[in-house]
Amino acid sequence: MFGKVDGPRHQSYIDYSTRVMLGTMYYKSIAGISSMQEMTRAFKDETISRNLYRFMGEDARDYLPHGVPENDFLERLEPAELEKIQQNIVYSMIRRKTFDGANVFKKWQVIVDASELDEGL
Repeated sequence: MFGKVDGPRHQSYIDYSTRVMLGTMYYKSIAGISSMQEMTRAFKDETISRNLYRFMGEDARDYLPHGVPENDFLERLEPAELEKIQQNIVYSMIRRKTFDGANVFKKWQVIVDASELDEGL
């Protein structure tokens, strides 16, 4: 899904694909990293970078985007692009019956909060 996002950057200035930019943020959240500086330090390790590229289905490189280009990318990205991904995730969770345990009187009690992009469990 990340690869289908229409990125805001001019094609001649792209060092990282949209998939890598969003994938890096995704794995940052999974790792429970709360700041861009911490992400830059943690993902500086070449082994981690190579593994994350493999997870994202990209050719392995020795480095990932750091906080500055990530922030710039996210500032210019249209919110509707991320909303499409959020909608797809929620839909797939409903189809997998992830929320079935939240039924009260045969109605779902589900709240989806996407107010923070950098939080993980």
